[in-house]
Amino acid sequence: MNANNTAATFPVKPLLISGEYLPIDWLQEEPPALEFCIDPLAPIGGVTVVNAHGGTGKSLLALKIAIHVALGLDILDAPTQVGKVAYLSLEDSKPVFRQRLYKIVQSMPNEVSTRLEELTSRLFFINRYGKQTFMMGIESGNVVESDYPADLISLLKEHSIKCLIIDTFVRTHSLNENDNAQMGAL
Repeated sequence: MNANNTAATFPVKPLLISGEYLPIDWLQEEPPALEFCIDPLAPIGGVTVVNAHGGTGKSLLALKIAIHVALGLDILDAPTQVGKVAYLSLEDSKPVFRQRLYKIVQSMPNEVSTRLEELTSRLFFINRYGKQTFMMGIESGNVVESDYPADLISLLKEHSIKCLIIDTFVRTHSLNENDNAQMGAL
């Protein structure tokens, strides 16, 4: 009660969390099939991480994956779904990337040589070598998102990209990789 003996009213705050009871069709009907860039290793709309020590071939594997997905070729005995792929290069310069790409294409003459135009129309190269490309960082002790993710998402949507490869992810942030809260935010 306030001084006028009327009940105090407060603005109604929306709930920060909600839920729902399970729909019956979840139990009776087979759900739609999940889509994968690489089945069953890399789901579309999900995150897949390739992690290893430096110099072990992660970038080479990432570029081979990009080529295979762009052309719909199986990789490591796993089927891929053909589609546009963006390769965000944060660690290799354009000449290094080009050299690596050329060597891979030359090593796959039967699969790629007759499909070069197809490959160039589906493999989108984003060169950010030597440019700070933090998606998140620390500002006044808080984890904050930069403008870069929104711009990247817009670019991917504009070109109908379904698979994004970031090489190397460690260059997308200035966070403490041993801090689960910071990595969860990222």
